[in-house]
Amino acid sequence: MSTKEHRGAIVANPNPNEVKNQPETLNRLPEVMRRTAMSRSSIYLAMKRGQFPRPVSLTGSRAVAWRESDIQRWIDERAGGNAT
Repeated sequence: MSTKEHRGAIVANPNPNEVKNQPETLNRLPEVMRRTAMSRSSIYLAMKRGQFPRPVSLTGSRAVAWRESDIQRWIDERAGGNAT
């Protein structure tokens, strides 16, 4: 999987078997905090409890990012599936 930065988010070029013709967007922690209205510590505590998606490691560094689809699914679940 290769990555490039686009408007503050990282766009990954996934394995073609995983997603049809669309790259997966990866969000870094500040964007995840903004989208979820959660603090850093709340996100990591929820991850520890199994209540929040885990990030993926970015190749060659200690950096991590969350898949956009995982974050959106988590938001939709909390909104009762009514979010668009």
